[in-house]
Amino acid sequence: MMVETVLAGVGFVACLVMLLGMALGPRRVARARAAWRHLQQWPRRRRSAREATKRAIESARRAVRRDGNVYRPRSFGERPPDDKLH
Repeated sequence: MMVETVLAGVGFVACLVMLLGMALGPRRVARARAAWRHLQQWPRRRRSAREATKRAIESARRAVRRDGNVYRPRSFGERPPDDKLH
């Protein structure tokens, strides 16, 4: 008896969703579906953004030499002897 009640409830909800879709029209239904897809992708995007941030921070830490609290990037290096600033 429990399974039949659950299946009947699922069928009823499906019918209500389809009725609501017919009442709203195709543009609003498409916009609602797009919003639903966006909400489903939010945790994945947040996780990938967090991982990209960690990778960028680690990359920046490896590319820099520290002298106390002063950062000295390796890309600056030593100037060539014939380099005249002024």
